[in-house]
Amino acid sequence: MEEIKIPDYKKIRVIIDTDAACEADDPFAIVQALLSPKLIVKGILAEHFNEKGSVARSYEEILTVIRAMGKENIPVLMGQDGRLDQDESVSDAASFIIEEAMGGSCPEPAENESGSPSSAGFCAGNSATEAAACRKSNPAPWDEKPLYILCQGAVTNVAMALRQCPAIKDKIIVIWIGTHGTASFASSASVTGSFACATGSTSSACCGVASTSGAGTSDAAGSTSATDGFASCSPECASSQMGGFPGKPAPYREYNAGNDIAAANELLESGAKVWLIPSYVYKMINVGLAELKCKVAPCGDIGRHLYENMVSYNLSERAGWTQGESWTLGDSPAVAVAINPECGTFITVPAPHISNDTDSVFKADNPLVREYTYIDSRYVLEDFFTKLSLNYPTHYE
Repeated sequence: MEEIKIPDYKKIRVIIDTDAACEADDPFAIVQALLSPKLIVKGILAEHFNEKGSVARSYEEILTVIRAMGKENIPVLMGQDGRLDQDESVSDAASFIIEEAMGGSCPEPAENESGSPSSAGFCAGNSATEAAACRKSNPAPWDEKPLYILCQGAVTNVAMALRQCPAIKDKIIVIWIGTHGTASFASSASVTGSFACATGSTSSACCGVASTSGAGTSDAAGSTSATDGFASCSPECASSQMGGFPGKPAPYREYNAGNDIAAANELLESGAKVWLIPSYVYKMINVGLAELKCKVAPCGDIGRHLYENMVSYNLSERAGWTQGESWTLGDSPAVAVAINPECGTFITVPAPHISNDTDSVFKADNPLVREYTYIDSRYVLEDFFTKLSLNYPTHYE
């Protein structure tokens, strides 16, 4: 098939971080990412899912997927062998994130004119002029565009990379399928980005105007600036919009955040650009097994694997939580948002603190994050189905 052409300057570097063997939706997202010409997939990282040996199982499933696609040239790396408190070594995955974000190893902090450490990293001179001259003579793609990390499980690998090299926070955008978010707990929140204050009014004066797609002030990376959203939000008002107050417990244990709560909070508090796709959004990407049998199973070795893997998991004891003849492709929105950040609506909110039961609670001074409140499921699913059929034409046995 002739590849759909897009301008090179619109392409973005991507790393996929996935607990691919934990259930059946991750492989769908991997395939969609690898078939998207906008995404330059630099590597795929295996993520644990809080079970012994789970990172190795994720690694093997990733290999199975890329072999079935005929894309064995994609680097696949082993991640942390458990939660941050279980594995303090630095995995190949964490090192890979640092290398891709920084264009090499983590630089030693340079000192600025006052003698204090600078986060400028490479090309950090004693003056702005020297730094500019260095960048001009050493152009590098990692200086021009952020590295997108699509997280489809726990965020242990990213958190370890941030521990080892905090400077990467200015070089990455993390799109995370995880947490219960904040808007789901607001009594009068709407997808338009308007929040109700504790008084019950819908005025935006209380916590500022939360940004939606296509609105607000954005930088080159598409992240909303701190002047939008909750910039003037009082802790009392923000807390009234979020989880963590009496009578508003987590509806259930959110799997991805719950698999490493410490890592979740380290990421959310790091200051890195984070785009959250919370549970009340990702659970809406629903598809029937009959549709998958018609649209996916006939599409070569990879289509057969995706479908048979789904059916096999659905028949297993691990799938007691599913509806029986349908599935949620909950990891796919991370790919869709990377391709088109405006395929849904979003708000700008203080990053939630994740409690032990995966509730979202207010924490003073947490940085702002983007939280998607809606994703166009038609776009997500049709983009996947069409790319699969174009690249692996259907055949029926």
